[in-house]
Amino acid sequence: MHFIDALIQISREAEETPEIVQEAPHTTVVKRMDETLAARKPVLRYQK
Repeated sequence: MHFIDALIQISREAEETPEIVQEAPHTTVVKRMDETLAARKPVLRYQK
């Protein structure tokens, strides 16, 4: 039931303010990855 409620809320937000959905996730600790920076300066680590 929580999942359905979350989808309804996301749908409502997308209709009312589409820019808030483009900046998602906005209620979590981790933000959206900067894909341009990741492509230009990848952080690659190998631990043996």
